[in-house]
Amino acid sequence: MNRFILKYKIILAASIVMLGLSWNMEVSFAQSDGWNFARENKFKDPFAQKNSFNEEEQGSLRGGGITPPEVEEDDIAQGEGDLPLGNAVPFLVGLTLIYGVFLLKNKVHNNQKKTLMKKIIFLICITAFAGLSNINAQTVIIADFDTSFPISHSIVTNVGALASSGSTAIEAAPGRADNALHATYGGYEQNLQLNVALPQDKILSDYESIALEIYYPVAGDNRYKDVKYSINNGTKTKIDATGGDLGQWKTLTIPLNVAGDNSFTFEIGYNAASGGNFYIDNFQLKEKGEGGEGGSIPEASSVFENFEDKTIGSVYDMKRWYPEDGSATISVDPANPDEKSVRITTSNWDAFLKMDFVLPSEKTLADYETFSFDIYIPANSNDEYPNYKNMFVYLDDVKKHEESDYPQQAEIAVWTTKTFNFDNLSLTDSEKAKNSFALAFGLSTDKGDYYIDNAKLTEKAETGINEALSGNESLDWTKATNIRIYNLNGQLLKSSIFPTFALAGGLYIIKAEVGGKPVVTKMIIKK
Repeated sequence: MNRFILKYKIILAASIVMLGLSWNMEVSFAQSDGWNFARENKFKDPFAQKNSFNEEEQGSLRGGGITPPEVEEDDIAQGEGDLPLGNAVPFLVGLTLIYGVFLLKNKVHNNQKKTLMKKIIFLICITAFAGLSNINAQTVIIADFDTSFPISHSIVTNVGALASSGSTAIEAAPGRADNALHATYGGYEQNLQLNVALPQDKILSDYESIALEIYYPVAGDNRYKDVKYSINNGTKTKIDATGGDLGQWKTLTIPLNVAGDNSFTFEIGYNAASGGNFYIDNFQLKEKGEGGEGGSIPEASSVFENFEDKTIGSVYDMKRWYPEDGSATISVDPANPDEKSVRITTSNWDAFLKMDFVLPSEKTLADYETFSFDIYIPANSNDEYPNYKNMFVYLDDVKKHEESDYPQQAEIAVWTTKTFNFDNLSLTDSEKAKNSFALAFGLSTDKGDYYIDNAKLTEKAETGINEALSGNESLDWTKATNIRIYNLNGQLLKSSIFPTFALAGGLYIIKAEVGGKPVVTKMIIKK
């Protein structure tokens, strides 16, 4: 065998081995304390790309025990790439090219030159294709509207036909330094539609939820609207309502439990006249079984009641003026005959289901973020509009939430989740300190007949990003906004305008805005 060909094959084999070592080394660094060990022993930072901070900022980060930020914003793969593979593929291709040039410069015969160059080009193409396939298979589908993404968008009617008016445009996100998708209405019965193509080996049932950020501007026909979504132009399901949250970003999470193909459409919107408009950002799909050590955010714990252990016909307490004003009875779920729920019937106003909650011994109400429940409103022969009612919530008989404009609470005969954030309920310090309490909630109506299920208190995240980044004096993270947390695969794990995240132990990449300027850094969480 020609000695040059032999050398070529040896170097090629070594390159492939290095590819595997590069991948394994970076994954192990993400799942252990290897990063700190490497830094202490002066090993080269395996993720170093290009320094985007000045010396003063680097010094403060080192002083705070945080790895210097050596990744630029463009180096973070937002649904388009994968950090470990992003280093290994160029390494293999570069090494192959270098040796190819070496062969040519050492006077390899012409016929060997042609053969070798064909092999080199073929290898580069196969390597790049394999790298991209691997990236797509491991990356959450995300559209952040700052980079390219395979999701088209349009304004459609309620039945999915392309609307003759209205528009979509990628514009500067209100109150932030990045971009968002702006949907503008041209009339009633319109929705924003996204066309989503999944990776080649994935279908919609491989994903457990959709998450997106949404912003309802103050200007326009945007107040007191029921926000609904659908998949493939199916049943429109309420997910939110505009009201006191105009002019601020919020996150919506939509559970997925549907069959589907390799692509689908997602529709979202509310009934508004010309002038209605809203923005969305960071649309993403969370894959089932996602996560793992050092790469996911643990779900918050909850206090949960689904009534499945209760006896059919047993009764719950109610908040009411007189005993005859209403009843709450354990009944068969009207949509799922194998499950149970609470049937509420009322013959007077202000009669609500009343439930007692007892928190774990070390917890108080201040440790919980939201209260939610599912509601089902069937057709009612005694009431023409049984689903257009005012919702109330009481804490120990003190009113905490009251509606007065009779919004649509749910579609007829469709289970709908209602969620209330405790931060919006004006809890007093004494209420926040409670370990046990009663919540009364439901529709105020003298002709009520509806069902409630899955009453839940969801706990707040336990660890804040400010705690993880303590010691950084140059960058005031208490003022950080528009925070994005990525794992080492470039997957967006969490985003918010407020720094309140729980993180598992591991290595993360953080993007944020501090004083209106973009900041990118790495962060290690030890547990």
